[in-house]
Amino acid sequence: MAIRINRNLFAVPIFALLAVPRFGSAQTLPPYLHAPSVTSYATHNPDGLTILPTGRTLRPVGKHVPVARWPHGMVLSPDGKTAFVASEGVGQFITDWNSLEPTVVAFSPGQAKRRSNAGGAAFSPDGSTLYWSSGESGEILVVKVGDHTVTGSIALNVEIGGRKFEDSFAMDIQSSTDGSTLYVADVTNFRVVTVDTAQGK
Repeated sequence: MAIRINRNLFAVPIFALLAVPRFGSAQTLPPYLHAPSVTSYATHNPDGLTILPTGRTLRPVGKHVPVARWPHGMVLSPDGKTAFVASEGVGQFITDWNSLEPTVVAFSPGQAKRRSNAGGAAFSPDGSTLYWSSGESGEILVVKVGDHTVTGSIALNVEIGGRKFEDSFAMDIQSSTDGSTLYVADVTNFRVVTVDTAQGK
């Protein structure tokens, strides 16, 4: 009776042994991954190296403009001269943002809505009005850009087509080209709301 030897049975273990790294040697130890800052504390240095609480570092270039805590979003005016930053309970208008001396003006929509703001915002085509999503209060805040005051609000928790909507969370906002319509993302009701800006509803 003839005996056949399968050479592949011997080839697999040999190659497997050759592929096994020698962890006993310092040169073949797996790399130890860590943040760049190992022993330094977090620090904010606008003119140099900033160390984040996670140990990572930032060295931004260009002009630094401080904003409020928890910025959620930013939008530019149609003429590109004014930037609006939506932060936690605070809105900031930054004029001449691309100059060496930008001007930052902050305002608050009120203590009652302090933690009910989101990052969605849109300017009217002429830049005189800002529409700012209010988050969990289910409203769109109407802001007069000239004096940074809230002149009104548009409620999303209303009856539409026989259905009463509740618990709306106004998130992103987009304006039509002519400014007659706002498109608002209501994330809790899984819908896009169209708002008539002339009627405010």
